[in-house]
Amino acid sequence: QYFIQMVIMALVFFGGLGFMAMQDIFNPQRILMRRKTKWKKLKLSSSVALQTSIALIIIGAVFFFFLEQNKSIAGESRIGQICASFFQSVSARTAGFNSVDFSLIGQPTLIILIILMFIGASPGSTGGGIKTTTFFVLFKSALTTLTGKKNIEIKRHTISFKLVDQAYTIVLFSISLIFIATFLLTITESDIDFMQLLFEVVSAFGTVGLSTGITPGISVAGKIILICTMYVGRVGTL
Repeated sequence: QYFIQMVIMALVFFGGLGFMAMQDIFNPQRILMRRKTKWKKLKLSSSVALQTSIALIIIGAVFFFFLEQNKSIAGESRIGQICASFFQSVSARTAGFNSVDFSLIGQPTLIILIILMFIGASPGSTGGGIKTTTFFVLFKSALTTLTGKKNIEIKRHTISFKLVDQAYTIVLFSISLIFIATFLLTITESDIDFMQLLFEVVSAFGTVGLSTGITPGISVAGKIILICTMYVGRVGTL
């Protein structure tokens, strides 16, 4: 049912994009003045959220398609494989729906999905994660350092070092939370594979809800750890 999948993907995408960004994109004045209005006239936050979200979806879908072609999506048609790849790439960042059997997914794909879940949605949205803007600021900061520039510039806007420090703090706290939660789960759930535990923790942190199928078998102590991870991930590490 490709149409149903596309409807769900659209809902997930816009829900993860953020309400302020949607208001900016679908502004009535912008729609009525199409000839004069360009994408560059979007607010900086909206532009960053939109472009980063689209880039992450495409990159995730490409990796999923090539890594899972002979695994979880092997029995699908070419259109089905492409649709499943985009569906899982979109879903991994906020929603947690799955159209393939996650018990068949290989470890390389799990790593890609972990990265997508860790980044998550955009600020002011219904999703979790460190947020696309935080990821983009860190990415631009790294590029600025490599090119030897003094200021971090995004579309002729200079990003203050206060925002960069805040982004680094969010990522540091987030990685620390995931590390501690995964470490505790390796103690309480010693019989479960490490990659599956890490996937479960990052999914909880990003309030995604995807699982490789181990959730029902996790102990009470393990579920309490995941509950705490989900709560902090939803409220925000700061």
